[in-house]
Amino acid sequence: MNCTNCGAPMQQGSGFCNNCGAPAAQPMQQVNNQPVMQQQPSSNKSNILLVIMIIIIAALLILLVYLTVGVDKKNNSSNEPTTEESKPTEVAVNTTTLSLGNYSFKVPTEYVYKYVSNRLQISDNKTWVGSIQIINGNYNTIKIQKSLIKNNFQRAGYASNEPQIKTINGVEWIVVEINVNGKIHVVGYTKAGASELFGIEVANTTGTADYNALEKVNTIIKSATTNGSTTNMSTSSNLIDIGLVK
Repeated sequence: MNCTNCGAPMQQGSGFCNNCGAPAAQPMQQVNNQPVMQQQPSSNKSNILLVIMIIIIAALLILLVYLTVGVDKKNNSSNEPTTEESKPTEVAVNTTTLSLGNYSFKVPTEYVYKYVSNRLQISDNKTWVGSIQIINGNYNTIKIQKSLIKNNFQRAGYASNEPQIKTINGVEWIVVEINVNGKIHVVGYTKAGASELFGIEVANTTGTADYNALEKVNTIIKSATTNGSTTNMSTSSNLIDIGLVK
């Protein structure tokens, strides 16, 4: 071992050089050859934590928006009436099947009925009565010549207005009002078949034109089906031969 200052030899373990008095150099400490783990800079950890927090906050905001929109839709849907709620409740009506000619009709059981000559007479047994008859003729032809209906009634001694075309619940009618002993009866004609018509007449206890009763009889007419039978089969070719109800 030599002095680092003057180069003179020095004894092992001597703390000073005998020649120049310089302190002996400290032996080099051996560095551990094991790899040293480098610590991540604190700034990197902060950045990672910041990103995680941003992701969590964004997820919470999305969830909040989703829940808010869902509640609004639910409230709106609860305020809107459903299809079933908007539909009127249909009440089942018990009916009985009656025949006239080769036609069958469904008549509510609450009505009373009887056959009078070649007509089916129906009434609510309270305020109105109506009759149905099958008349020979072509509806379209009579529709074109409907002014003749008024003339026929007048010749028979009944005052009437001009026949009108009315559509009642999807059914087209030729309708005329006639005066029978000071009371107004409503008479109507509609198509039954290619060469037949349904003729109806309605009157009420007040003597006024009763189109509500006409609608009720129209419902019965709409139920008509052909049955191929000749039960109570009797037709008329006279438009005023409808058996005026009393």
